[in-house]
Amino acid sequence: MWQRFSANARRVVFFAQEEAQVFGEGYVSTEHLLLGLCREQDCVGAKVLSALGVSLEEVRDETVKHLPKGDSRPSQDMTLTPRAKRVIDLAYQHARELNDGFIGSEHLLLALISESEGLAGRVLAKLGIDLSSATQQTIKVREENGNPVGGNPPLSTPPTPKRKIASGSSVTELLIVRPMNRADMFTLVVLAEDDARSLLDRVGVDWNELASVIETKVIAEWQDPIHTEGSLAEHSNQVNRIIQLALEESTLAQQNVGAKHMVVACFREGRNLTASQLANAGITLEELRAALQL
Repeated sequence: MWQRFSANARRVVFFAQEEAQVFGEGYVSTEHLLLGLCREQDCVGAKVLSALGVSLEEVRDETVKHLPKGDSRPSQDMTLTPRAKRVIDLAYQHARELNDGFIGSEHLLLALISESEGLAGRVLAKLGIDLSSATQQTIKVREENGNPVGGNPPLSTPPTPKRKIASGSSVTELLIVRPMNRADMFTLVVLAEDDARSLLDRVGVDWNELASVIETKVIAEWQDPIHTEGSLAEHSNQVNRIIQLALEESTLAQQNVGAKHMVVACFREGRNLTASQLANAGITLEELRAALQL
């Protein structure tokens, strides 16, 4: 389920989609997941690579050498290749083996190594990365970060889900099939960040309830292939507008831009589910801006 992916792991998946689009691909494969991992530079997976003596630049350069030089073109029908789907399955397996209750960037890295026939696996092997060493470094890095492995209920005993997803679907497929340039999907990722949750708590909004409302809508749209609201360009422009407004809010607050500014920006943009739900709850722009300073 969505909650099992850490914020870093979700960003890796979204970055992978963007990387696929940059190279003109209509699918997300193992190499795009590896490129996405390289962009999430402060995650455990990236730190494991550094601990093994390999820089993210080396990984990216070696991967890009094997990719076609297609024209960048956004796609509304991004799907996971069979090997990429197997990486996700392997990530769950590695999380269970480490007795973790979530899927993090480190589990995705171990899965990319394990899927040795994929391009990502071949690149990592060429750079001298093997599964045993990577697993040992994962344990070490997690301990150094104060988050030792096995600190959460294992994935083999997940909590009862709040809702059912149609048979054959997976959250990862959901993330890929419905690109991040949809404002509600974009907001769902934003709400996973701690500072966004804190902001909503300050104005008396249950962020988990809000995320559930948005997730329900996103899943409903994903399950209905006929349901489209505007063109891809319109969705992209909407998200770009939210990002622009977030930058304005961070400047006004004299703060570095973060997820909490994205929440305020969603409210200002007004055409997304977050904005309508907050407005229905009686939240005002002034309240949100005041909460930024707390």
